[in-house]
Amino acid sequence: LSGAVVPTCVIDFPFADRPTPTNPHGLNLQGDDRHLERMYCFKEVDEDTRVVIHVHTLVRWGDRGKLHPNSRARKVTSVNVRHAKNISGQFQQDGGGFSLGVVPVDGTLRSDWRRRFNRGLGGQLEWVWAD
Repeated sequence: LSGAVVPTCVIDFPFADRPTPTNPHGLNLQGDDRHLERMYCFKEVDEDTRVVIHVHTLVRWGDRGKLHPNSRARKVTSVNVRHAKNISGQFQQDGGGFSLGVVPVDGTLRSDWRRRFNRGLGGQLEWVWAD
């Protein structure tokens, strides 16, 4: 395998952070208050698989239209990488424990970001990777 990839698409979608049994403290964001999440997809050259990068932001879903698409994910709070396999014509991503968390590196921020966000300290969570 060469490890080479080719970009295939970029998709923006809303992230609600819904509470689940494994995440009972989710923010449960609604409507335009949900956060923008961006997915970058890359085809692996030697296989019919994809490398998928999920980038989380604090951009309100309702405000995305005010920003140029290139700047919507300039500031990110979290990045994870997943592998997607073609199963019966549909790509299915590894998720949960199978995703590789890239940002934040600090374990405290991974578990404490919701409390900081709720206290109005979201700016402390953002990584400006585009500068």
